[in-house]
Amino acid sequence: MKTKDLAVGVVFGALAIALNFLIRIPDPPAPFLFYQIWEIPILAAFFLFGVFIMLFVTAINFVILLVFFQGASVLGPVYWLAAWFSMVVGIGLIKILHDKHALKNVAVTGALYTAFGVAFRTAVMTLVNYTVLRYPPPVGYSEPQLSIVTYFVPQIALFNALLALYTIPISFSISQTLARNIRMFR
Repeated sequence: MKTKDLAVGVVFGALAIALNFLIRIPDPPAPFLFYQIWEIPILAAFFLFGVFIMLFVTAINFVILLVFFQGASVLGPVYWLAAWFSMVVGIGLIKILHDKHALKNVAVTGALYTAFGVAFRTAVMTLVNYTVLRYPPPVGYSEPQLSIVTYFVPQIALFNALLALYTIPISFSISQTLARNIRMFR
């Protein structure tokens, strides 16, 4: 890793960490879930610098989550990784198409990133939660099938969709603005 890449990764990682500690809003119907904005700098790093910087910043954030904020379960950071990488895979598919076909319309590109990121994150986390919530802690919460299907899966799916629905367009907009206005990103 080059010095510039390391510096950029540390800056974006520090920003994500600071935001992780500063802004956390519990989801009213599911207070064990938190709306936050610390994924925004990580995703912006992906849009600006690519997958390796994003992975570095993700690793920094993952360690901080393990140490300081596991959430309702010690495996919370692992579940975050599943949500995060599923969203990034959806975005990455569009990025590959974008790079291959040189899409010029920024609004269409942003909309496609958002649609695919939301769809992948929601679908994967619906399957993950449907599968693991029935197991005892630390994997799940020993929930009965009825509560998994009627409460947890719909609530967590809605949460993941909403979180991705604001994270992706904000990250993309920030990265577009930075790329246009700061020489370092060109």
